Amino acid sequence: FFSNHFGGDDHLKPIEENGDNENKMNDENHPMIAEEVLNIQKNTQFKETCQAMADIGMNYTDTCMFFLIEKITTFIQKHHNLSFVKEWLNEKVVCFFNVVFLSDPQSIRRKLIHTLEQTMYYELTDILFENIVDIIVDYPESLKTIIDLKECLIHTKKNQELVNHLIQLNSKRLLNAGVTTESILSTFMNMIRTLNILDPTGVALQKVGAVVTKYLRSRKDTVRYFVRALTSGGSMSEVKNSSGEEEEEEEKNPLYEELINPDTELTEWHPRLIHPDPTQSSNLVKRTSIIETFVNVFQDLELFVEEYQSILADKLLRSSNYETSDGEHIQELLKRRFGESPLRACEIMLYDMAMSKRLHALITQKLIQKERILSNHPAIEFESDMPLQPIILSKAYWPEDESIPDDEVTLHPAFNQLFKEYEREYHELKKPRYLIWNPWIGSVVVDVEIGGEIKEITDSPVHLSALMYFAEKGSLSIENLADLMDMDDSTSKTIMNHWYTRGFIVKHDDGYQVVTNFDEASSASDPMFEGDYDEEQDDLAITDNPLINQFTLTMLRSFKRLTLEELNNRLKKFILSGYTFTADQLQYYLAQKPWIVYDPETSYITLDESKK
Repeated sequence: FFSNHFGGDDHLKPIEENGDNENKMNDENHPMIAEEVLNIQKNTQFKETCQAMADIGMNYTDTCMFFLIEKITTFIQKHHNLSFVKEWLNEKVVCFFNVVFLSDPQSIRRKLIHTLEQTMYYELTDILFENIVDIIVDYPESLKTIIDLKECLIHTKKNQELVNHLIQLNSKRLLNAGVTTESILSTFMNMIRTLNILDPTGVALQKVGAVVTKYLRSRKDTVRYFVRALTSGGSMSEVKNSSGEEEEEEEKNPLYEELINPDTELTEWHPRLIHPDPTQSSNLVKRTSIIETFVNVFQDLELFVEEYQSILADKLLRSSNYETSDGEHIQELLKRRFGESPLRACEIMLYDMAMSKRLHALITQKLIQKERILSNHPAIEFESDMPLQPIILSKAYWPEDESIPDDEVTLHPAFNQLFKEYEREYHELKKPRYLIWNPWIGSVVVDVEIGGEIKEITDSPVHLSALMYFAEKGSLSIENLADLMDMDDSTSKTIMNHWYTRGFIVKHDDGYQVVTNFDEASSASDPMFEGDYDEEQDDLAITDNPLINQFTLTMLRSFKRLTLEELNNRLKKFILSGYTFTADQLQYYLAQKPWIVYDPETSYITLDESKK
């Protein structure tokens, strides 16, 4: 009889959504109950078995309850959908229960039915706890499951167990050196949104988040990733691409969504209780803001602002035609969130871009009118009357980048003449101000023709000046280039290494010269700076190290692409002994590997599997 009644779940009828289903199931006059009574009356064997058990003093109620609990447990393990399980419980289990115990008092029946329902909530809670990581990662696709878990927690009151379980899982699977900061922050954002639903009081998030935020403070790139995510717009693609991850489909950025809709977090605000009870809906407080949580990680808004300044400066300096619309949009959103005072320097940076655009238009017009535009130099042919597009910065308000040199150098005359003409017109417009050029920051796009083959490259005026001197002089040594550009030998060596690793110069007698064709560079076998390079450093750079090779391969296959600094830092972290490379030494070492591809425009290193 049991097997016939609970044989399958494929023929469930939808439950009416008017809230009276439970009452109907408890009503012995309900048509479904009446039908079950008729079926049992026909099943004389079942009736005789129950009577025989009663005659010998056996409690068939416990037997049936044991069976029903077992069936509920089995069904929940197969189906994790709370509404579907409740439908099955009401249509199959409770209906059968009311028929079998029809002669028992209604109060006893209600108590036993409550036991069955609690069994359902406890079993489903345990199953969802086991899958909580997948539920968090899959947000918002898992939103329905999260709502089911919230209802289960109201009945089971296992909130503290959820907190302990998440803390344990985070420590074991999330907060360790093998997981990237990007992955930790992305998971934490989903965790915040999930716990805001499961526990609107914020108690669970406060306890779980404390462990995560403490760990995030130990990671140096936490602030940068957070600011990048906050200012990247409505999609996470820019953030993931910046870390080398491939994006299968567009994913909404929760930080940006919260930034443009700050009022959505205030719709359920109530005064926060000192000791809130997460199981009581009357204790609802303001949902925890994702942005607020991450800013608290830094413990100081100033860190956030400094990182935002750095990222904004990088975007503005890379922009073409003084484009600032995205930066202005984000700036207004951040001012609405954090106020104008902390972002004053960023406001001036955007103002500098707008002023640079206006000044550039005026200066260009004046130079064209006076016919003082630079004529073509023998070493270079300009494509336009005004090939220069400077950005004029208020130095006190722009962040200083220690990785960018500020040494004064003498550029190639083709650049110097153009700079002086521009500076003269600027001084006439903005007396008594003068321009101080930083040729290490700007970029020049040029077509280089070697052996009939043309390559378009983008590089700084300093590096291109060196290449132009090579084209003019034929062959140069480190000392020769240093004298021509008024720089020290170490800087000259670095610039030469830059062009050597890109395949534009090769060793020739006592110096180096431009290649006659690009195939010559790839077939050159001698290491760069042989004899000139520091002997100890040369050994480090040239000696093949299988451990470095293997770690580099693994990281590039995992992250797709990394900057030189990122790769060097990860190698230091995972190769615990014997790795002492600087970034320059690592660059020189990797230049000997044909399977390494370096993009100077983005500074990213990638892997060419076809050459491995």
